[in-house]
Amino acid sequence: MPTFICKFNKKYEVFLKDVYEYVVANFAQDFNLLYLNEIEIVHSLTNNSDGRMVDANTIHLSKRLYDLLPTFDIEKLKDNADFDLIASTLYHELCHINERTIMPNLHLICDKGETNIEYCIALFWIEFIVELKTNIALKRNKDKFCIEVASCDWKITKFNFEDADTSNYFYLIKVLPYVLANCNCKKDFTCFEKFQNPIVRKMTVELNDVVLDVLKLYPFDDIKKLHKIKSVLLAYEKQLVK
Repeated sequence: MPTFICKFNKKYEVFLKDVYEYVVANFAQDFNLLYLNEIEIVHSLTNNSDGRMVDANTIHLSKRLYDLLPTFDIEKLKDNADFDLIASTLYHELCHINERTIMPNLHLICDKGETNIEYCIALFWIEFIVELKTNIALKRNKDKFCIEVASCDWKITKFNFEDADTSNYFYLIKVLPYVLANCNCKKDFTCFEKFQNPIVRKMTVELNDVVLDVLKLYPFDDIKKLHKIKSVLLAYEKQLVK
């Protein structure tokens, strides 16, 4: 079992252990978490994220959701939306740890820090798989997030790996896996019609078709099997980045 840390609130630290045991017992019994050493609640994470896998051994969680809880009794939190998000966030990060054991080579591409098209493809696929599994296991509803993504103008002017805004093609690549996972879990693709940018709308539909083809091959650990995703991302980079 990993070490649980919250340097500023010991009650959160004790509760985090309970949440971990609850999530593993109910949703992640078959996960390989052998290399997970530490889970820490921190004050905040970049881009207002609620959770992040720091490396193969460490997960960080934001205190934001924990601050909203009326109690630390899990039995009394079963219908609490903030607790549901706490559980699904932890599951998502545990799933990332597990997927490293299934797709080590694809993760190695991301770990190298070489920000190129292969990095984008591997990251896209990993996030799609993890979010799809999270949605299936915990019925996570991200409809609001999907509508927000669809409602953006996506006036893309750049392609870099630093700026998390809707003028950046890389940011589009980062958020679309969550949209596709949510829609495929629910078998509801009406969100695609709501995309304001017609090029991004077409890209999303094409990516979804390709992702479903690639999904038939899962599990695998070969970047070459993601060549269809690569083709779509390269084609729309030419159309969108002005």
